[in-house]
Amino acid sequence: MKYALLANWCSAPWHAWLKEQPQWLRLWAEVWSKIPEPALSQILASPQPLVILPPVEMSQIVRIEHALPQGAFLLQMNRSLLDRPRDEAVAILAHELGHRCAKNLSSDPIANDLEADRIAISWGFDKGLIKALERDVCDSNPRLAAAKNKT
Repeated sequence: MKYALLANWCSAPWHAWLKEQPQWLRLWAEVWSKIPEPALSQILASPQPLVILPPVEMSQIVRIEHALPQGAFLLQMNRSLLDRPRDEAVAILAHELGHRCAKNLSSDPIANDLEADRIAISWGFDKGLIKALERDVCDSNPRLAAAKNKT
């Protein structure tokens, strides 16, 4: 089941750029391999597809020719993600996918980030996420405190 979901997702025309970017493909493969199958189904088998756009610095157009009547979730990454330690980069992507699995979205962006962090930690991305947060936020940030308390 997991393989079929991934094969279908990877074959979408808007993900063709991944075939020419092996660094990104390997990074995504690592993320997908660690996410439990029920969450993977929620992310990839939804009528609202997850479209991962090429990093901003590539300056290319991604044309979506198929109708998306239910809408879509778009994720655009920054090329600098590849400059980070691998465990941090993978955890950051897991956090972004955690937003896709969050059940109770709030108008509060911190609450949404806390929920995405909780989900990524539940998938086993805790060490990389904590390292990324330690690098990116101040010591008093509630996300860092919550992530450290959940491990």
